[in-house]
Parts: sequence; C-alpha cells; structure tokens
Amino acid sequence: MARNHANIKKRKNISNEIIFQWVAIAYFLMKFSGNGFYFFLALAIGVGELIYTHFVDTEILKKIYPLLYVLFWIYISAAGKEYTFESSLNLSIFVGLTVFVGYTNLMKETYILSRKQKYIKFLLAIVIAICFFGFRMLIEDVYGGNYYVIIRWVVFLAGILWAYEFINAYEKIMLWWVRRNDKVLTVVQNRKLKIIFFVIFASTGIIMSLIYYPGMISYEGLSIWDDAIHLGDIVHRTEQRSFMLTLLWAIYAHLTNNIFFMTLILVLVMAYIWADFITFLTAKGLSCKLAMAFAIYWTIVPINMFMTITVFKDNFFAICMFAVFVLSIKILWGNENNTKNYIMLIIATILMATFRANAIFALFFLAIMVTIYFIKTKKIFKYWMSIMIASCVVMIYKGPVLNQIELQPSEEGYNVVFMLDGIWECVYQDKKLPEWIENYMYSIVPKDELTEKYVETYTNYFFWEGQLSNTNISQAKTIKAYLFCLKEYPATIIKARFKKCFNLWSVFPPHANEDFRQRIFNEKTVENPYGWEYIEGLQPLRNAFYGYYKDDNIINAIFGFLYRGGLNICILCLVLWSAIVQNKCKIFIIIAPIMGNIVSLWIACCFRDYRYVWPSYIIANALLLFSLAEALSCKEKHVVPI
Repeated sequence: MARNHANIKKRKNISNEIIFQWVAIAYFLMKFSGNGFYFFLALAIGVGELIYTHFVDTEILKKIYPLLYVLFWIYISAAGKEYTFESSLNLSIFVGLTVFVGYTNLMKETYILSRKQKYIKFLLAIVIAICFFGFRMLIEDVYGGNYYVIIRWVVFLAGILWAYEFINAYEKIMLWWVRRNDKVLTVVQNRKLKIIFFVIFASTGIIMSLIYYPGMISYEGLSIWDDAIHLGDIVHRTEQRSFMLTLLWAIYAHLTNNIFFMTLILVLVMAYIWADFITFLTAKGLSCKLAMAFAIYWTIVPINMFMTITVFKDNFFAICMFAVFVLSIKILWGNENNTKNYIMLIIATILMATFRANAIFALFFLAIMVTIYFIKTKKIFKYWMSIMIASCVVMIYKGPVLNQIELQPSEEGYNVVFMLDGIWECVYQDKKLPEWIENYMYSIVPKDELTEKYVETYTNYFFWEGQLSNTNISQAKTIKAYLFCLKEYPATIIKARFKKCFNLWSVFPPHANEDFRQRIFNEKTVENPYGWEYIEGLQPLRNAFYGYYKDDNIINAIFGFLYRGGLNICILCLVLWSAIVQNKCKIFIIIAPIMGNIVSLWIACCFRDYRYVWPSYIIANALLLFSLAEALSCKEKHVVPI
C-alpha cells in the first residue's frame, strides 16, 4: 500500500469504532437462543457503550470493556439450542474477530475519503455483512412473526456497521504494515530461494501422492478418464465434461495407464506456480520469514493436501486460473515483460476458459475489464492483445471447431438443473402455480416423494434415481416454468439460489451440522476397471490423514474457517477497497476472472462441493500476500544479491 500521506488523517474520537460490538451478540443470540430478551439485553449494552464512549475518556477502561462481551457470548453459547463443536467454534472465531477489530480500531490513523469512496465502502460493507450475517438474518426463516422479522433486520443493518468497522480495521492494519519499517527496505535476492519454496510447496503433495498411490480420482474424473480412453466412440465425446480436458487426458492415457504421474504433475505444477509467485513477492519487499510461514501453512492445510492430488477437472481449472493470476501480476506489476510470459498467459487463459463450462464467464469478465482499462489509460497494449488473442481462440474452439467434431449432446435436463431446483422450491413452499407447472413437476417427482426428500440447502436433482435420463424432463418446459416462477416469486427464487450455494458466499453455515467441504478423500479407490488400488500397507498412514481431516479435529476445524467461501469474498472486498483508496485500478484486472467464476457459480451451481470454492481460496490467499508486498512497493529498496 503506497504511503499516500495526503489521504491519511488522525481520527479524534472512537465512539463509532466500538458501536458494532453489540451486533455480534445480537447475531449469535438469534442463532443460539431465539430469545428476544437476550436481544434487548445486547441492545442495552450497546447503548450503554455509546454513552460510555462519549463521556468516559479512560484508555484502560476502553480496552477492558470489550472483555465484557466475551463473558456475555460464553453465556449465550452455553444457553443455546445448537451448542455443538462446530457452533461453539464458530462462536469463538466470531468473538475473536470482533474483539480484534475492536482493538484494532483504537488506532487513530485512517484515510480521508471522498463522498464517492464512502459510498463504495458502504456497498462493500453490505457484501461483507451478507457473507457474515446474511443466511440467518435474510435468507433463512428461523423465527416467525413480525416481532422477529424486525429484530432480524435491525441486527442485519447493525451488521453492516460491523462490516464497515471490519474494513476500517483492515485499513489500519495495512497502514501499520507500511509504517513498521520507515527505513530503507532491504530486499534479499537469492537465486536459490525459488528452489527452496518449490521444495516446501511440493513436499506434502509428493508425500500424499505416495501414501494414496496411484492417486485419488473422483467419479467425474473417472468418467473423463473413461471418455479419454474411448475417445474414438462418439458416445464418449462430449463438452459436458470438457472435451479439451478429455483430449489432453487421451494423450496422457496413450503414454501410460497409471494416474500417479498425472497426480504428480498436478503437485509439481502447483508448487512451481506458488514458488514463482512467492519469489516474485519477496523481490518486491515481502518478508522472507512471512513468505516461508505462508508456504508451510499452505502445505499443511488439509483441504490443499487432498485437492491437489485428486484427479478431476476442477483442480486443473484452478491451477490454470492461478497461473493466469500470477502471470498477470508479473506482467502488470513487474519487469518481466518478455515474450515468454505473454505466450504462457495466452495458453493458460485458453485452458482456463475451456476446462469448465462456466469458465467462459471468467474469460468474459477478464476481457471486459482489461479492455476498459486499456481504453481509458492507453497502456498495457501487449497484455490486452494477449487476452484478445486467447478470447478469439476460445470462441473459434467453442464455435467452428466443436461444430466440426461429432459431440454427444448433453442430457436433456443437464443445463436446467438450477432452474428445476428453483421451481421445486416454489412447489415445496406451496406457492400458487399454474396447473401445468404442477403436473409437469409431479411427473418428474411424485408429490409425496418431493415433500419427504426435498432439502432446502442442497441441490435435489439427483435425489431421485435416473433423474438425468428421465424422459419427462423437458428443457423448454423447465425454462418456461422457471421464468414464470421468477416473475411471480422472485424473492423465493433468489433465496433458493442463496440456500443452494451457501458454501460459495457464507462465512458461517446455516446449521451446526452443515459442512462447507466436499469429502474428496477416499478411504478406498472408487470402483474402476483399471485395477487402481491403494497400497494396503499404507492404510495406517491414510487413517492418520483421515483423522486429521475429521470435523472434530480442532486443527482442521480452525483451518476450515480460513478457507470458507464467504471469507474469500471478504478478502477480495478488502483488497479491492485498498486498491480503490489508492487509485490502483489494475487490481480489477487480476480479480476479474475469479469474480466471473463466482458470479457464474452463484447463478447455476448445482452442487455444494468445495471443488467450486477452492479457486477463490487460492486467489484470495495469493491476493492478500500480493497486497502486503504491494504496500511496500513505494519504499526505497536496498537489494542484496546472494
């Protein structure tokens, strides 16, 4: 973050800095107790604190006062209806965040904002508030009656204040980060540093690849492998599971039938990209110790261990998106403006856009954003041309090329899964629908079966056997029925979308037993005709990793909070805000692909699997590291080559 002293001021009072704390109480009492008495008690404490901060000027007491909230939260959690390991952990994390933000906001230095910037900051605060409070306060009908509706809206509006202070805390931390080293920044350029980081990032993946030899593969990955093996048969040529990826796997399959080497390729490529990125950041001023700590953290996070070694299209897509992100930063912020980087950028962008169906949104967002920036600034011509070339190649591939290839059409209901779920939500809630819609939906699923098996927080398309091949499913009828429901019951349809994909945007689960993660690990290999089996003698090690990954493992549970989809969005909002304050608009370019991916998934995501969230987790972490390094970019540097 650049030291823009003209845009920094000292705040003289902190009364508005602590106002949000009672919100945390109100939120969790709504979640755990359902008792209005606690709400008004929290409100009274909040009002008392406002009076206190206006008339009492004792710094010690200001620092001690938030501890009263901790005691109150403990009491609420103990009296709660959903007091489980998961819920108590969420409570503890939120308490910690709130107290941390409260203490951070005692720092007086902040930015002077224009009216426009204040509006943008408020909008970002709304997004963050939705991620933290949205499900219980806006989406889920937990309590009935106007009484609780009013309370919930008051809590959510106060939650926006909480989010606003959350952004303030981030501002102040970044300002402190810049101030902590006022001297000339010493940067060590060690040519061996990339190798060291590469070894760290690759170590756990290689170990996991050996323990789970020949490798982990999902059922979808197995389908793609089967398509690749039998690519000559039209039945196995489909864009539904990415024909481009199938083609590349077919080339690999002709070399070997062992997926171990594919797993190893995933591990090594991901490790190289991370090592290259971290080395680039250390050259910009990021502390080697901090970089090393992050590298170790990344390698021991359970979800990364299993995601990296699992053979399916989603991690191929995630790696390509990460490569586009890193190459974009190196070109736009570094001095590595060479032809090799542009060629790699084109290739990575093409692969990213063709490995998943929704990835076209990521490319579209990127192309639009880089075009806007290029038109306004008349800069980054080579980068803009690279993205345009990649876009043209993808359009040619998606159009004329695939049209010339005999591809098996997608199953009738495949493209309207999310629409069916929206209609089912209306049916489930007994909304008044035309008779033809009800008859159509009940021809797919009988009424009593729908009522019995319907789950509000998960896509129900595959709850019933043979759903995709059900001859009663009509894409045209589904679209017509969905548009009717969207017109008549927009709130129901939108809420249904939020419910089905809460793992993408919510920080906390709607219920204590809800899980954000996909159970990607397999105690045994999936059934396959290729003879792939884990090494029996390594089962004790696999059991150890399984225990590490369990919900009730405190280490995994804490890590689990860090890679939730809602927190990733919050990080994107915070970094975006820093860029807006400092007028560094190029940041919009590098986050455009992941934003396009998130938007497309929110619209049409069919399953609550973590494989959809993992790309945003990667980018959010990388972006946070980049913002720390970029904050020091204006400092005078003393380079020490080793």
